[in-house]
Amino acid sequence: MAVKSKSFSSLKFLVEKFGVRRSMRNIDLVFRHETLGEYGFKNLMLPILLKIKDTDALSYLTNKTKDFVITNQDL
Repeated sequence: MAVKSKSFSSLKFLVEKFGVRRSMRNIDLVFRHETLGEYGFKNLMLPILLKIKDTDALSYLTNKTKDFVITNQDL
């Protein structure tokens, strides 16, 4: 919810206190777009961050947390 609502301070607090759950970073998720095709993700938070364009949260998660894993599939 902290990601979806773009509450960076809440996200930072939750990640520092509890970390990133395994279920958030090890899934097989496919988004389908009518004209662009399919996009596959292993990290559940990444497509949400991209959709809401929250670069602060994405930067924080990729640089400051070891639990936020981006795979080749996510890229």
